[in-house]
Formats: sequence, structure tokens, C-alpha cells
Amino acid sequence: YYKLYTPQQLPPTKTKPAPKAGSSVVAELAMALAPRYHFAATEQCFHKLRPYRNSNAEHVTRFIGIGNLGNPDKKQKYLHALNMKRLKKMDESERKARPDDCTLCPYDYVAVK
Repeated sequence: YYKLYTPQQLPPTKTKPAPKAGSSVVAELAMALAPRYHFAATEQCFHKLRPYRNSNAEHVTRFIGIGNLGNPDKKQKYLHALNMKRLKKMDESERKARPDDCTLCPYDYVAVK
């Protein structure tokens, strides 16, 4: 079951989705697994989307696109460091915390098979 949204129902964003990017298989996995961090490198540019709510989990997910190694534009990072705490070591309020700029899950409107 996928929840479908019209473009008008989606929250405003500063980034435009890449028209050729994405995979329905990866979208289904991301929805099922609800990772805290989702990394991708297929578009070869660094970008961080606002955290998004998961339909089936208390915590949010942060999507980070990684750039190419050796890119002359230093803003296109190819590495990203994280300092993570395991979910089971977090108290309930930490797990359920949602930043003010949190968005809807981008995969909730992936095309239905």
C-alpha cells in the first residue's frame, strides 16, 4: 500500500528532484527498513534533504547524496562523517524527536505497482 500525494500536498523544498534519479526497489526498501540515514551517490553531487518522517517508524530519516571523489568543486563532498547513537540506547523522546523542518516521506508517493 502506498499513500499517494499530489504535488500541491507536498511540503515546499529548496531542491528539485532529479528526474532520472531513483529506483522503485530502493524506495520500497527505504520504506520497509526506515533507516536513520540514507546515502546515495548516483547523481554525483553532494546534497542533504530535510529529514523526513517514516510511515512505519518513530524516528526520522536523513537523506544524503554524496559527490564524486576528485571533484574540483570542494562543496561537492564525497565523504560525510556522522556521530550516531544506536536507537536502542536512545530514550523515547530522542527516538521520537522531529526537527521543525521535517517533511513527509518522499517514498509515500512512489508509483503503485
